[in-house]
Amino acid sequence: MKSLINWVWIIAGIFAGLLVLVFFFQHLYLTSKTMQTKKSLEKFENLASKLNDFCLKIAGNEEPLKFEVDEETVAIYATNSKYEKYEESELERFVKEGMESEGKFLCLKLKDRKLNCKELNCKVSMPFLGYLSEKFSLSSLINKLMGKTSITTFNLILKKEVDKIKIEKR
Repeated sequence: MKSLINWVWIIAGIFAGLLVLVFFFQHLYLTSKTMQTKKSLEKFENLASKLNDFCLKIAGNEEPLKFEVDEETVAIYATNSKYEKYEESELERFVKEGMESEGKFLCLKLKDRKLNCKELNCKVSMPFLGYLSEKFSLSSLINKLMGKTSITTFNLILKKEVDKIKIEKR
């Protein structure tokens, strides 16, 4: 009878340990995701600010820009209306196909989040920018488990035209 009670306590201890471990990893994952979202929003705000500053420059000016997006970013694009919305699957297709967007609002769509748009000082013409998923590999799985985020880097050129900014991929 005592050995049965000992086994129950051992199993209960293992179960409690696993439960604590699961809660720890869940908390770690949610914290990492929140930090990643915050960084994405910060990069978006910096891009909008940079574009507003560039609006004030004289036509003919050009400037290179290295811009990184992480796996939480579905798309960044320009539009004429901050109320114009696309499905996430549409945005992913636009990014992969390199489609162009144009407008006075710069919008950011994060995975499973509402659309965030900023009005700019001038019109912008740009490609849809977003995370381009990589093929599955063991190293990408290990990086994800260790909390390292995958990024897509875009080398862009900002070109000031008379009535707008033209953003091109290099």
